[in-house]
Amino acid sequence: MEKLADGRDPVIPDYLQIELNKTDWRQLQTAIGTGEELPANINGLLTGDDRIAEKCAERIRWSVCAHGGYYDAAYATATVLARILPVAKEPQRLLALLYKIMSQPALRTDGYAELVSSLVFLAPQLRQWAVAPDHVMARQAQHILMHAGQGMPGTEMLFRQEWQDATHPPERRAYALFCLGRLYEIEEAYGKMRNHFIEAYQQEPLALLRTIMAIFLVRDAEARSDVSWTDTIIQALAEPDTLKGLDLVEIFTGYDVAGFLEMLLDDANVKR
Repeated sequence: MEKLADGRDPVIPDYLQIELNKTDWRQLQTAIGTGEELPANINGLLTGDDRIAEKCAERIRWSVCAHGGYYDAAYATATVLARILPVAKEPQRLLALLYKIMSQPALRTDGYAELVSSLVFLAPQLRQWAVAPDHVMARQAQHILMHAGQGMPGTEMLFRQEWQDATHPPERRAYALFCLGRLYEIEEAYGKMRNHFIEAYQQEPLALLRTIMAIFLVRDAEARSDVSWTDTIIQALAEPDTLKGLDLVEIFTGYDVAGFLEMLLDDANVKR
């Protein structure tokens, strides 16, 4: 473990030790072996020393979600980060790391249901951060809320308000809209998604937002997709500004934007 600037070893706060003791870290798999070093690295996030905290955050990232892989230690780490977030003096760093873990495309595997259950308590705080003026914090909180807040009526409403708030920059609106679409998919609320997105798609003037709705409508309908939806996706492939705005696709799916859109068109049996 890294030492503090004065040479002392970081002391583990009691509230963190209580959370760490709930897990046998040696039994958890990471990208580099087992998880016995994770508690010390998690503690390093709380030292108040930026140098140590950044090193520890990087070690945690590489240990639990390296190269797009996902290891069972990731679920335990995310749960501990969530538990100590409300009492952390500098929650932004913990939130950013939790976001990094929760935004892995392979998140929804064994252990996902238990992780979501452990995060439900954090939903009220996430809703506050999700509407913060800080766009980075808002995006991170929205992504985590998409998982922790599923099944809660307030989650859908928050995403809809953020997406439809014309005072926000298009990038923030696009992220909230993609979170809403993924929330519908996670909850398997496809009828609700169609009801909201088909009408909104017809009225939306921004190509970026219209394309995101088309993405979810085509993912749902595939070969039954309306021609206007697939045409919108084809147009996006030819518009550099829209493609750049869709960079968020890789965060949610793990695919590069162009490849993902081409795959959608193939699923819809669109000949080009």
